[in-house]
Amino acid sequence: MTLTRATDGTVNLHIWREGEEYLRQKGPTFLKEWNNIVFAARPGPALANTRYVDLSAAPIEFPGRTFDAVYSYHVFEHLTPSQGARCAGQIFNVLKPGGIFRISVPDLEMACVDYLDTLRAAVENPTPQNVVRYGWAVMAIFEQMVRDRTGGLMLERIDRGEYDDGQLRHMFGDMLRPLVERRGSVGSLAGRHHQRSSAARMVLRKIRRGARTILGKAPAGGSNRLDPRVTKEAVQWMYDRLSLRLLLDEAGFQDIQQLDHVSSNIPQWSRYDFDRSNNGGHPLDPSVYLEGRRPEMPGRVR
Repeated sequence: MTLTRATDGTVNLHIWREGEEYLRQKGPTFLKEWNNIVFAARPGPALANTRYVDLSAAPIEFPGRTFDAVYSYHVFEHLTPSQGARCAGQIFNVLKPGGIFRISVPDLEMACVDYLDTLRAAVENPTPQNVVRYGWAVMAIFEQMVRDRTGGLMLERIDRGEYDDGQLRHMFGDMLRPLVERRGSVGSLAGRHHQRSSAARMVLRKIRRGARTILGKAPAGGSNRLDPRVTKEAVQWMYDRLSLRLLLDEAGFQDIQQLDHVSSNIPQWSRYDFDRSNNGGHPLDPSVYLEGRRPEMPGRVR
């Protein structure tokens, strides 16, 4: 099995599910220097150093002690707690002793604080803007758990222009930016398009096509309102800094730390910078970020 090595000689694994903007901004790096698993119910387009695996049912099929670091970007919320525990154990096994596991998921604690703040504001002053902000705070907690079609109510609200630019940036970073831009927004999420070389544009076209397939979007003229169970966008669980720490501890990780979107113990992380927006210093996708280390001494094997 031939694995990709980073420029420093390390062998790293990147696990993710979707995100058109994430793929656009960070794909040119992780598709080149990291080995990749996309959590998907079905195969997608050929992408460099990438395999598609339904992690809810299939194992991570790499030999034990293979990787120096593993990063799971917004995958575990789409697994049930038991599936997540099994996946964390498999990640423990494929890491080398001393290897780092970094995980990011939506932050339930932050979502609940936002909900309470917007609830109070809407009750005290029920302006249209405050009511819209309250509705989005509710959706940030529950909507992906109950939606019956891809995009769900969030996509409908964006299509109708029922959103607050600042709130979307706070809650979702750049991740809803493509939807807002396609609607023609000129708000704070729109940003500026930077000039790119023709070679870079070719890469971006390919990874955007990949993102559309991974997301389950149908070709032009067809329906793109697919079953969230097929696109794997349905949220199965929500984590906070405590429950995520317990998950890593149970899998056998030590030296568990909560970090921010720019800090990591993974070598050369500042060069990869997977969690910081290319459009500024803000989080690409605001999350709770934890890291743990596989012990140097022999530990549990799952």
